Amino acid sequence: MVNVLYSLVDVNQRFDQLVLDPLYIRNLDMTSMTMKSYHDRIYSIDNQVLSRICKNILPRIHHQINELIVEQHSMELVLHTIHYPHLYSLSLIDFQEEVLLKYLRGDTILRKLLIEQITCLHIEINDKTTPSPLPEIRSTMFALILSLCKRLIKLNFTPFYHRSTFYALDLSSIDCMSSTLTELEIYVKTFDDCLYLLDERLNCLSTLKIHVKEIVYTPETIDNTDNETGEMMSKHLRYKEVLMNAMLFMIAGYESTSLNIAFATYELAKHPDIQRKLQAEIDEHWKEGEEEPDYDVIASMTYMDMFVREVLRMYSIVHRAFSRQCNASTVICGHQIEEGEIIFA
Repeated sequence: MVNVLYSLVDVNQRFDQLVLDPLYIRNLDMTSMTMKSYHDRIYSIDNQVLSRICKNILPRIHHQINELIVEQHSMELVLHTIHYPHLYSLSLIDFQEEVLLKYLRGDTILRKLLIEQITCLHIEINDKTTPSPLPEIRSTMFALILSLCKRLIKLNFTPFYHRSTFYALDLSSIDCMSSTLTELEIYVKTFDDCLYLLDERLNCLSTLKIHVKEIVYTPETIDNTDNETGEMMSKHLRYKEVLMNAMLFMIAGYESTSLNIAFATYELAKHPDIQRKLQAEIDEHWKEGEEEPDYDVIASMTYMDMFVREVLRMYSIVHRAFSRQCNASTVICGHQIEEGEIIFA
């Protein structure tokens, strides 16, 4: 986009109409990538190009810009000299930590924008510094962003895909709260940090994408007997149990259950005869007004069991885990299966 603005604006009136069209210009990317290697990329703009755009073009389009991508070296000219009244989405790319912290803590236009306007924010830290940035510093920055951004709905605090260094946050020692944030993508140091994000400090959060640097399993022997009486005590989950169950829930608790229920509902909608037969079996084993059916009651519903198994067969979530290779050509139910073909069960 930078090259288009620099090369085509003011060439003639028709080019100006095309390039400065509000539908095109509202998402402005003020970076220009130069690749030294796959993991070493520069996003800064040539000074001559940057100067012309900021002087001659941005004053004409600043009121139309809704989304802006800017890197560290051009931010002073792009962000601090021009007002963007309708800006709501901001991406800060390739920033050094100390520079960004300075902007966040000082009396700057960036700080004012974060407080008053920005609802979507993407932060990408430059990780090529030596020594590498500390997780504690990033964690402080994360907490500061949440405290500043009073209107923030979406926050992406992750590196670009090509970054070689996995920079993660340590959330155990900070206090981060937000009553507006609904979507968050973040890199964290350990799985324990996930629990800090799920303790209701981000009470409006509906979408959470977490990249975990390390998941360490710590086995424990759990003794539920009273030391004095020898009797079994009521079960209370310990911290490590909560941690491991949270891990299992996040890895396997969403997609498998929800998709199987969705496919079961879909098949029942397609086959009302099966729906009626299934309902009749449920009514036979569980009368209205009785207590909720226990495991034995549900296990006795043979048609229900067959229906669930058939749905799992037809729409297997983990089908690649159950495959077979044909060792001899054969025909099954009119289908020719050649030797060596892989069959998913």
